[in-house]
Amino acid sequence: MRSALPCLSLLCFAASLSEIQADESICSAPLRHALMTVRSSGASAGSNAASVAWQCSFKFSNHDEAINSGVDVGTVVYGVPLKVGGKFDRKQADQWKEQNCSKNTQNASFEGASYDYLREVAPGAMSAFVTCIQAHASTSALNCSLTREPTALTVKWRRSDGESPAAAPKIHRVMVTNGSCQPGFGPGTVVSDGGIGTPCTTVDKKDLLIMIETSRGLCTTVAPYPKKVFTIAGKLSLDGDRSITSDVVEFRQGHVITNGHSLTVTANELNISGTTEIISFDKNGSARPPGTPGESGGTLLLKFSHLTADNDLRIDLTGQDGVAGAPGANGVQGPPGGNARGRGLQGIRGCGGGNDATPGGQGTPGKDGSAGGNGGNGGVVVVERTGADKDDSELSRLIIVGKEGHTFPGKGGAGGARGIGGPGGPGGQGGGGHDGCGGRPGAGPGPKGADGGKGTDGLDGKPGTITIE
Repeated sequence: MRSALPCLSLLCFAASLSEIQADESICSAPLRHALMTVRSSGASAGSNAASVAWQCSFKFSNHDEAINSGVDVGTVVYGVPLKVGGKFDRKQADQWKEQNCSKNTQNASFEGASYDYLREVAPGAMSAFVTCIQAHASTSALNCSLTREPTALTVKWRRSDGESPAAAPKIHRVMVTNGSCQPGFGPGTVVSDGGIGTPCTTVDKKDLLIMIETSRGLCTTVAPYPKKVFTIAGKLSLDGDRSITSDVVEFRQGHVITNGHSLTVTANELNISGTTEIISFDKNGSARPPGTPGESGGTLLLKFSHLTADNDLRIDLTGQDGVAGAPGANGVQGPPGGNARGRGLQGIRGCGGGNDATPGGQGTPGKDGSAGGNGGNGGVVVVERTGADKDDSELSRLIIVGKEGHTFPGKGGAGGARGIGGPGGPGGQGGGGHDGCGGRPGAGPGPKGADGGKGTDGLDGKPGTITIE
């Protein structure tokens, strides 16, 4: 069952825009954009109260106006469910405001009420909203200035010629976000044309935002936090573990090679432009000795609140392949056989003596090929989003090479080729006969040596992990 209290988040803001969008001074565009991601289900008591106060500062003309602005049919506004063609009972609307709105909330400016509401439900949009208000208030009777170092607020009356001192603006309230101003300005403080000032303090790493409501209009100012920017452009090859921490880390045509080391990038804003990649190893790197095992892909931690990109960031922490083993050495040729010696006359015994040629010796065996190097393990990729509102669409810009939540391992190198056995030695030469006695024939070559064995193939590495938080 719907509550009679005003709705929260975008619906309420959209409903109000129909009556005030013609007045650019309230900066409806930043409001609409800011509330796109606000979720009413997570509204706190503080944001609920801010919503009531915010709705007290505007009114609808009729149901269609609210519906056309984005409020669902059936939503209870001023105690009445919206319907097509419906009209508000002004008496009933006034009764609702009497029950839910104080005199102050009804008299508050729309800008001030919006400021309070944004501070509760969409603090990330405050800077854009205040800057917009500031830009449209350049001709008001007030001028605000805010310095960061040291932090101080100054408010001046832009007194026109002939204006009486009695026309000086009087402060109604001062709203400060991401800091405080002490002693500050109390209600009723008169703003002189010479200016009044107060020191302020600011929250670390936040924009200091101030809005002042006076009897002569609004005054807004911003002291932006000076963000630190770290830029990665061109080729960056790591020779050790590296940690990069900055408010903004931007990749501009960045080509990072981790060489298996750990890389941690921590930023509030991660910006990507141009063709950018983070890879574990250069495939065209220097040659490694045979049988060298591959290195693991290392670890990459990307920790950020917001990601903006006009191109993809390709991440490939595949493990390094092992190098093939060296081939086995070939055997050497066997020794030559002995030469034959022909027969000769041996006195009354006639022809005799001599000896046969002997075959060549066997070649030596070939050597075994050496083992291939094992592949390196796949790297570890962790993407940690620290923002309150995690936009999954940002992840489409991160192209992580892998499968089913795992990075690829390196492949094992092939074992070295077997060594070829040495050829047999040449056989001995035949010997000629003497004194008419017959010679001896030559012998054949020796047997070939045995071939060596092929080296053992290296093992593939283990897959790494991909974690999105």
